[in-house]
Amino acid sequence: MLSTLFLILAAALSWHDPVKELPHSPVAVHQTFDRGCIDFSTNSGDITVRYVLKSRKVPKGATRRASLGVDLYDYDVDGVGRLLDGEVSLGTSKKDTLSFSVKGMEYGNAGYGHGHEFRLYLPLYNEIAWLEIGTLEDKEFIFEPYRMEKAIAFYHVPVEGVERPAMSVRNCIQRMTDFPVEVVSRAKARKGHYLMAVDGACADTVNTVREVFRTCGMADGLPEIVLPVRQRRDMKYYDWTERHAQILNRVREVAPNPDVALIGNSITHYWSGEPYNDWHSGVDSWESLFGDRNVINLGYGWDRLGNMMWRVLHEEFDGYSARHIFVMAGTNDIYRRPEEAIAEGTIKLLEYIRVKQPEARIHVVHIYPRRKAIWRVDKVNAKVDQLLKESSLDNYDIIDVKSVLTDSKGNLVEGYFTDGLHPNAEGYRRIASVYREFLKD
Repeated sequence: MLSTLFLILAAALSWHDPVKELPHSPVAVHQTFDRGCIDFSTNSGDITVRYVLKSRKVPKGATRRASLGVDLYDYDVDGVGRLLDGEVSLGTSKKDTLSFSVKGMEYGNAGYGHGHEFRLYLPLYNEIAWLEIGTLEDKEFIFEPYRMEKAIAFYHVPVEGVERPAMSVRNCIQRMTDFPVEVVSRAKARKGHYLMAVDGACADTVNTVREVFRTCGMADGLPEIVLPVRQRRDMKYYDWTERHAQILNRVREVAPNPDVALIGNSITHYWSGEPYNDWHSGVDSWESLFGDRNVINLGYGWDRLGNMMWRVLHEEFDGYSARHIFVMAGTNDIYRRPEEAIAEGTIKLLEYIRVKQPEARIHVVHIYPRRKAIWRVDKVNAKVDQLLKESSLDNYDIIDVKSVLTDSKGNLVEGYFTDGLHPNAEGYRRIASVYREFLKD
């Protein structure tokens, strides 16, 4: 009966093997089973996971579902996750093919029709022999890049009585910090190159998450606007998770020790520089401004403050010491948050960048003027200036490009923009003329 079911499914679905199918990544590394979860993206309404286990252990105190089953988390374009319920088949013998499936998922126009990102949690107490993910044949599917950040090492992991794999302490910590988690021996945890080692026998979720963030230099009690979160709102133009992998690979392997870094949203992303993007609009002005300097572009289309905070947390400023860092943040929060909240969040972001880059000159770039919102932008910028003076931040300056993008009355010059928000080639040329004054060393 079960084999007949899979024959029916196989006729309707395309199957993807994480061990054989390379992800979209600058590094040719397959997803693996040793970190307890696998990330992928799809716009398929139906998703089926089928797998075989090397054993069928159900330890005393553990549930059958947590020991043998898998879980699927669905992350929307804003990075908000939910645990999915679906049809579960756990079989009865070691030879059986087990499965989990969800049907009728709806995405609307999420990510320009590219669907959502998913995280597949694996069984807690049994190893996978093989596994495939099935999606509708006419839909998109990619494995997301193997995570390059340092992992959290768990040792002395106890048996938990949780109902499902996603509910275990280590998987809750993985989800709340978004760092990889590996279950290892105590000796390996102490000697390996891990973010930190956690004794699973006495770990609790709240305190361990707090300790992870403190280990990374992040302050407690952050306002909600800068709580770290990922996103995929601009999938028409790029894959957010893939870009993060490209940046980590570049600063570690391709062009280490960048002299200049620019962090921002699409306005920074689509200017020029590396990692390359087809939508760059200011190549000539970028090359004129930076010449042969080693520059890393940390701009991401549609990023809000919390998304930038996630990237700083997840090592985009780690492992090198930049001379100059340009920060232009907050424009994508303009229509969602009060001006004061945006300014306070900007200060928290700047403070965390300073933790990661203690020697850099930080250039705080005022949000660029934008169509129908110049007055709001001006209020945010003025509040940022005030809070900077009241803060303990040092070795920074403030850059304002409004005068080169507006007329004598302070109105936006539309001819310098493609859409009233993103500069065109002439707009970027004018911006570069202002930045140049801050790059003389």
